[in-house]
Amino acid sequence: MDVSVYPILLNSVTSSTATETTFIEFNLENISDGDFASLKCDELSFYLSGSDYSALTYYQWIFNYLTKIYVKAGEDIIKLPVDCIEPQGFSENEALIPYPENAFNGYRLIQEFFFFLKNFTFLN
Repeated sequence: MDVSVYPILLNSVTSSTATETTFIEFNLENISDGDFASLKCDELSFYLSGSDYSALTYYQWIFNYLTKIYVKAGEDIIKLPVDCIEPQGFSENEALIPYPENAFNGYRLIQEFFFFLKNFTFLN
């Protein structure tokens, strides 16, 4: 699996919960000389770190309750489709352990979930 590395620094992640809304804010900074447009970055991967409980809680929020995604660059605000965020670790090319081609892929997923839980806390 190819890995793309960009000169982007994750400055902070904040979350806030109100009565009817919750938001998560990622503050990113381009640490190269150019601007974000010059990076030609069409995909970012994030790892939900911390305790298993915290990482899986954020995972649940993102993949079960997310209703809107906004990207703010300077004064510009862009709305993205909710399905632009995808989980990682489920496809066969992201497998951590070799598995026979004639075996049901679900067995591999169950094994990897219990032995390599952190593999499932990545998102694109």
